[in-house]
Amino acid sequence: MAKRIFIDCGAHCGESILEAKRRFGEDIKIVSFEANVNLYTKLAEVFKNDPNVTIHNKAAWIHDNTIKFHLSTAFSDGSSIYKEKVSGGVSENIYQTVDCRDIADYIKQLDGYEIILKLDVEGAEYEILDHMIKEDV
Repeated sequence: MAKRIFIDCGAHCGESILEAKRRFGEDIKIVSFEANVNLYTKLAEVFKNDPNVTIHNKAAWIHDNTIKFHLSTAFSDGSSIYKEKVSGGVSENIYQTVDCRDIADYIKQLDGYEIILKLDVEGAEYEILDHMIKEDV
């Protein structure tokens, strides 16, 4: 049986990490991507002693480079790479430049794993899924 890996794109406050552990067992390998540095910092602290959880302070995306990440001014933490996003209080003028990771490329490197993907990235899901299809992932 292949090893399982849970890829968590848009880790937020870690709810999906905890749910993956509950559903698939404590020994599942979990790799999370969270672009919001404040959320990432808290997650990194909470899971620092868990050898099965890796947190990356990167946006899940369609290339490896950097991208503007428009920060939410509302409690929802609905930050997005899209300045046009109408919910979450994002603003064209309030952003950070963050590293991003090509999720299709990342998955291609996981030969021998059963992959469970959770993709909740505030509207970028469509471009990521289209990219994954084009890349035959």
